[in-house]
Amino acid sequence: MSTGFFYVAAPYSEAVDKDMRWRDITHHTANLIKMGMNCYSPITHGHPMAGTIGEKPIEFWLALDMPFLEAAKGILVLKFDGWEESLGVKAEIEVAKKAGKLVIYQDVKG
Repeated sequence: MSTGFFYVAAPYSEAVDKDMRWRDITHHTANLIKMGMNCYSPITHGHPMAGTIGEKPIEFWLALDMPFLEAAKGILVLKFDGWEESLGVKAEIEVAKKAGKLVIYQDVKG
């Protein structure tokens, strides 16, 4: 694997079935890692804790995730349904672009 890592962004809050979306995002992230791309997915990491933490506004999750995005060499956007409308994905892309980070968009099924 190369040095540094990519932050994996994907729409989650808007998903009808969050468990299914989490599994899909985690599956895609794992495949990227198998192909040699070092990745961090805040959804893969955060979904199992969401039930314990409880309902929180998007600002809570963005504040938790921003240090990872700031440390990443780029952002990889998984284009699941709703990615263009997702407030979280929009904010993550904006932060990455302002920091001059590489932004990659990947078509996905699921």
